[in-house]
This record gives sequence, structure tokens and C-alpha cells, in this order.
Amino acid sequence: MTTTTTAISQHRPTDHPLLSQRGLLLTLVLGAAFVFVFYSFLLRMARMGIADPDWSHIFLIPLISLYFLFQRKREILEMPTRLYWPGLALLCGGIINFAMGIYPHRNDMAQGYSMVMALFGLVMFFNGPRRMSILWLPVIYLVFSVVISQGLWLRISFPLQLIAANAGATLIQAAGLVIDIDARVAGSNILVFDGQRWLEPLGVEEACSGLKMLMTFVALGVALAFISTHRRWWQRLVIVASTVPVAIFINVLRVAVLAYLYAKVDPAYARGEFHIMIGLLMLLPAAGIFLLLGWIMDKIIIEDRKPVREKLGTPAGVLARMEHERKPWNWKSMFLGLAAGGGVVLATGGMLLLVVLVLLHPISRISEALVGESAEMTMMLSAGLVFLAIVTPAFIALHLLQRRLVPRPMMAGPLAIGLVAAILLGSGLGLRAAIDQLGLVLFKERLPMRGVLTDIPRQIGTWQMVNQHERLPPDIENTLGTTLYITRDYEDTSRTDRAGRFARVHLAYYSGTVDTVPHVPERCFIGGGHASAGVDRVPITLSGNQYRERDIGPEQPSRMGQTEWVADVSEDEWVRVPRMDFRATRFNFAPQTNPDTFTQTAAEIRTVIYFFVADGDFHATAFDVRRTAFEARNRYAYYCKVEVQILDVVDDPELAQRRSEEFLSELMPHVLRILPDWVEVQEGRYPRGESEDD
Repeated sequence: MTTTTTAISQHRPTDHPLLSQRGLLLTLVLGAAFVFVFYSFLLRMARMGIADPDWSHIFLIPLISLYFLFQRKREILEMPTRLYWPGLALLCGGIINFAMGIYPHRNDMAQGYSMVMALFGLVMFFNGPRRMSILWLPVIYLVFSVVISQGLWLRISFPLQLIAANAGATLIQAAGLVIDIDARVAGSNILVFDGQRWLEPLGVEEACSGLKMLMTFVALGVALAFISTHRRWWQRLVIVASTVPVAIFINVLRVAVLAYLYAKVDPAYARGEFHIMIGLLMLLPAAGIFLLLGWIMDKIIIEDRKPVREKLGTPAGVLARMEHERKPWNWKSMFLGLAAGGGVVLATGGMLLLVVLVLLHPISRISEALVGESAEMTMMLSAGLVFLAIVTPAFIALHLLQRRLVPRPMMAGPLAIGLVAAILLGSGLGLRAAIDQLGLVLFKERLPMRGVLTDIPRQIGTWQMVNQHERLPPDIENTLGTTLYITRDYEDTSRTDRAGRFARVHLAYYSGTVDTVPHVPERCFIGGGHASAGVDRVPITLSGNQYRERDIGPEQPSRMGQTEWVADVSEDEWVRVPRMDFRATRFNFAPQTNPDTFTQTAAEIRTVIYFFVADGDFHATAFDVRRTAFEARNRYAYYCKVEVQILDVVDDPELAQRRSEEFLSELMPHVLRILPDWVEVQEGRYPRGESEDD
């Protein structure tokens, strides 16, 4: 008895690592197999973290998860482990949902959450429910390394942008009681008075650090809520619930500080690198608020802390398990696990095939009916329905069979490792084979234009260019998401006495981008201080003598015998036109403020028409581009936003639409001449390998 007690006292659980040398080696092997399955998503997130500083925090999330793990090392070691077979259902379900996020509708966010679900199942399988009461946090925390899709993010950030603008202006007005400064707001623009004059509007774009770093604030709050192990669950819940309000409050302070620097110090401080640095520095007061909130709850609510219930397992049990790991390895059980894992892979593959062929279409239709046209939410809801329909019954069935599935102790470890290794390697190889067989392209390549947008003529039919707008500031370009754009004003010289003479066109080209949801007028105009007066879809018909239908000859054997529409841009040059009739989006808006003083004016309904040219076709909305234009098998992808506003038409959307249609009939042949010819792209004749700098 004395000897045993002495041995235990000399070997506390905290003296031992979480994993033995053999366990560490096997963990690395299984970890490599896990990465092999999900490498495409991990690579995409790494590229996003490098390219976009607002998401660079995703590299820190795994490190924080590891800190949570080692922080509670003693508790983990004191808990018994067991194989928990329902974890395999979560592992296989995560792999199925991940595959659905690749094809038929690519969704990076669905892929990321599926990967976390698979990892959760993997950890649960090897550790059991008891240890998962601690291990759930390091695993679930990894969701903060998943970049939210741009379409969903715009829905979240835009209301916060308006809140920040209004609250920031209010704070500046309050400061005006002490110093000579004032502010007025319209949409997400703030007009600042520096004591002598009203300055140019300061835009509170969602690209500013305070808003796009919302996930960073939330991740920071969650980390600080759980980093103190003494806190009760309700205290942690309070801190987590405060993350979004704190992020909004800190962003309001940031807006006020930038507005003060803009008016009283130097306007350059409100933009560029210094502007981004201010957003990063705001993490410090945010962390202080979270810590202060925790300290207050610790001081004002004093509880009689009862001794924590003794965990199952003892130091002696820990040593016994370590001694068990030193026993000879059961290779027969390993091969048995590999064989069983192969069977699971085949069953999972058949289940995935069943989902794609039988269940995917009705599930997608149900999801679309529930969430509307949002491709992101449709994919996420579809993945959730698949989880409920397949993974949940499998999880329940395995839980009921848990006691019958537990193997003998000597074969438990090798069998489990072989089983999981076969599932991961088989799924990874099967996923690669399916991607190759279907010809899917996981990373679209950048497709250069055939010219530059400034090549569009200044004289287009009877329309003469009267103004070309200057380039936007770098921070606004970052918001726009591209540097390939132009904005021009044209005048119809054939009209002298009627409205509809002046048209403004904005063109923006995108290719090789991570996401496919660019800025649209509904969002930009409202952010600029205007009020929406309705959005609808309208038909557009291109017309004119420059358009003609021609028979396709032997130069295109795959399409010979068919016809196509073309447009003449000069005597010896023509371009293909996808179709003559298509639908566009019509956005009606009412200017609410005077651009010089931000004072109220009478509402005048104005109209802007926009659509997209994407992969050789016309699309009315950004979501149409995402759902139908980006074929998973295409090596390249591009889209160009075409936006037209008839400047001198007021309170007559129908007239604005007709005049936009007439202007587009003259403009589109020249736009299509600049954009890639999609027929040549599909036939491999463009690009020809040269490197273009647009």
C-alpha cells in the first residue's frame, strides 16, 4: 500500500504529457490524414488570411484552442477515456457535408463548419462524452477560423455600419459642447464641421477595421470568457453575449476618433494605413472591457463555492493507462480496423451518392423556399437538413449500440486507429477521385480582359462622353473589391429638349476573387444617404442595326449548324452577344439630403439599372452570378458589373428604364469587345498563355 501511494505521489497527472510518444506519433499521422481530406478548404482560408488583414486572426485561432487544451491538462488526464462510436457518425457526416459544399454548389462557409463537425466527431470517438465536457471548447472555438461568406457578411455588417455612423455623429455633436466641432449624418456618411467649414463627407464603410473585425472582437470575447477556469457558466455566457455590443461600442469610439483627426489634425489620418492601425488598437480597450466585466461579476456576486465533484479516474488510473500503452501493439486489430474503415468509406460514399442523386434537389428546393434567393443560406440550410436526415439517426443508432460495439481492451486502440485512418484516407482519396472524375476546379484562375475598360470609345453612337470620374481612394477601392473599374458620364447629343440626355455608366471587372458578391446599388446608395424606393427585376432588350444573327460555320465544329447573335463594333470587327433579351435589376431611390449641407430636401425618385456579364451570359443579381454562372468544372471565372443611371430623369422609372435600354444597346458591343470571349475560353483559345497586366 505504501509503495503504491509513494509511486502515485511521485507521478502526478500534471507531470505527464497529454500524449505519450506513441500517442503523439499516431495523432500526427491521423492529423495528416485529416488535413488530406480538408486541404482545399484549409488552403483557401490560409490565402484569405494572407490577402485580407481583416481576417488575419484566423491564424491565431488554432493556437488559442491549443492553449485551452493545455490549460485544463490536469482535468483531462484525470478523466477516463473510452471509444464512443457515435462520434463516427459526426465524422462521416462532416465529410458528407464538406463534399456537398464543394459540389454542386460551392460554399466555403459550409465546408468550414463541416470540417469542424468532423473534427468534433473524431475527438469524441477517441475520448468519449466525459472528456468532451472539456474538449468541446478547443474544437468549437475553431469556427472563428472560418471566414463568413461575403453575401452573408454584407447582411450583418451593413446595419452595424449605419449604427456606427449615427452613434459616431451623436458623439461628435456631444463633443461640440466643449470644442468647436459638429457633425451630421446621412446613411453611412458623416459630414464634419471643423470650426470654419463643412468638410467632405467621411464614409463609414464596412471595410473599416471596426466592422470587418467584428469576428475578431467576438473571438477575443469568447477567449477571455473561458480563459478563467473559476468562472461559472452564466458569467461566461454574459461575457459572450456582450461581444457584439462591445464591438459596436468600440467601433463608435473609433469613428468619433477618426472624425476628430479628420477635422482637427489631418484628413489623411482618417484613411489608409493609419486608419487600419486605429482599428487594430481598438482591440486593447475591447479586451479591457471584457476583463472589467468579468471582474465586476466576480466582485458583486459572491458564491459559496462547493468543492468540485471528484472526477472519474484517479492518478493511479492515469498511471495504469500509461502502463497499458507500453504493452505490445496489436497489429491484427489494426488491420481489422483498416478493413472495417474501408467498409465505412464505401457506406459513406454510397450515402453521399444517395444524397446527391435523390435528396439534394428536394432539400435545395425546400431550403430556397425558406430563405429566398440567398445562395449562402440555402447551402447552409441544405447541409443542416442533410445532417438531420442522415447523421442524427446514425448517431442515435450508434449510441444505442455503444455497449455492444466496445472491443476488448487489448484491441481497442489499434482497432480504432485503423478504423479512423481508413475512413480519412479512403474519404480523401475518394474525394480526389470524384473531383478528378467530375472535372471540378477548386481554385478558379484569374481571367484577364482582352483590353482595358478605358478602351471603350468616348463617342458611342449619338452618346458623347462629357466626364470621366477620378479613381476612388484606396480604402474605397478595397471596399469595391477591384481596381479594374471606370465611371463615365455620357450625353446624347441627338436630344436637346427632352429629359434623358445624360447617362452615367459604372463598370467593374472581377476575376480570381475569393467570393462572388460585389457591391450593388441597393447597398451603396443607401449607405450614401439615400432611401430605397423599391427594387424589382425588369426586362432589357438590345436593339439596333449593329446587331445581327449569323450561322455558325466550320470554325466551331462543336456548334456548327447553330446560330448566334453578334454585334458589329467597326467595319471589320464583331463580337458575340450572349442574347438580346435578358433581365436586369432596377433600383429606385430617393435622395434624402443635400450633398453640400446634408439638410433635408424633397424626395425625388431616381432610378439605376444594373446587371452582370458573367462567364458569357447576362445575370440580373449577384446571387444569380453565384448560383448559375460559376460552373464548377470551368477553369476560369469572371463577372463584370454594368450599372447605368439616367441622371436627368426624375420620378419616372419607366422612362429611365427605356433610356437606359437605348444607351445599353449602343454601349454593350464595346463592353463585350473588352471582356473575355467565353466561347474562346471554353475552346481553349483564350487566354493564350501570355501574362497581361490590366
